[in-house]
Amino acid sequence: LYNKNMKKIRKIDVVQQNPRDQKLRVAAYCRVSTKFEGQKSSIELQKEYYTKLIGENPNWENAGVFVDYGSRCRIKGRPAFCEMIHKAMKGEIDYIITKSISRFSGNTVDMLKTIRSLEEKGVTVCFEKENLISTDDKTEMVITLYTALAQNEIQNMSENIKWGYTQKIFLRVND
Repeated sequence: LYNKNMKKIRKIDVVQQNPRDQKLRVAAYCRVSTKFEGQKSSIELQKEYYTKLIGENPNWENAGVFVDYGSRCRIKGRPAFCEMIHKAMKGEIDYIITKSISRFSGNTVDMLKTIRSLEEKGVTVCFEKENLISTDDKTEMVITLYTALAQNEIQNMSENIKWGYTQKIFLRVND
């Protein structure tokens, strides 16, 4: 190649790094509904499982195992979940693995908003129990159905618990 003054110029091609050469930054999300002793061992097993799963894949880099205890419904009350999503939105996480849809979110609207936001940033979510990947074409419909069922289950459990307390109080009053 030559410039305007007819001096020979050597063209240097830009070598772009193949994204496949980079390790996928993988995070895991674990949650149990209470801090009771029995569930503490469950969360430890989940953390151990995901740490090992991510560590054994030579194409993956561990981007963190995020753990929350408590509420299934609202995202706001789950600090580790919020931290994980924040890191994913900043480009620090490429792939998220979680046990099931119900572990990720029990609220349909929150679930869909989160999944769509992550997809816009190129982040994929894998739901192991349901064998679903968020980027598959039919996944949104399936996620909507599963989340609606999980949300309904939560409401039923809440009503059953309230009914049980009411009956317990009623029985004490009438003794």
